[in-house]
Amino acid sequence: MNPAHLKALRCPICHGELTEQTNGLLCQKDALIFPVRDGMPIMLIEQAIPAAGAASDA
Repeated sequence: MNPAHLKALRCPICHGELTEQTNGLLCQKDALIFPVRDGMPIMLIEQAIPAAGAASDA
């Protein structure tokens, strides 16, 4: 993913930064991965995948 685009994207829940992972964009705070399909990030909360082993404040 283009670094400028990644920097502009934010978690739709906490508005925190996202980091690129092999299976999508990770929000560490919410321990969720937002999938990327055909190069497009899917930023819908209901499409997010729980991140195994990620830290969460919840």
